[in-house]
Amino acid sequence: MKWVLSLLAVLPLVAWASDDGYAWKREVQIDDVSITVEVMGLDTKMNAIRAKYGRRGPEGALRTRLFGYSVLFRNSETGAYRCSIYLLREGDEETLAHETRHCYGWGH
Repeated sequence: MKWVLSLLAVLPLVAWASDDGYAWKREVQIDDVSITVEVMGLDTKMNAIRAKYGRRGPEGALRTRLFGYSVLFRNSETGAYRCSIYLLREGDEETLAHETRHCYGWGH
């Protein structure tokens, strides 16, 4: 199988404001996704993942002070999605919920 990074570049379909202060919008309609979660424990490990897959700001720098990160992949042959969530702290339900939204195609 060939997995490719999905950059979520589709036009927004829906928008909503949530309790976490973000204005979320549906960027891709994803109804089924396989999700894995890994607790990194160290900023340096998460920063390496972010450096590999991350979107960069206007100055070319990655945002700092994140507690979680997710990477969404789409299989170019089958169309199936899988998502990897990386958390800095175990038991961080708020960050897990935030990153899970990204896995289902929501962006902010």
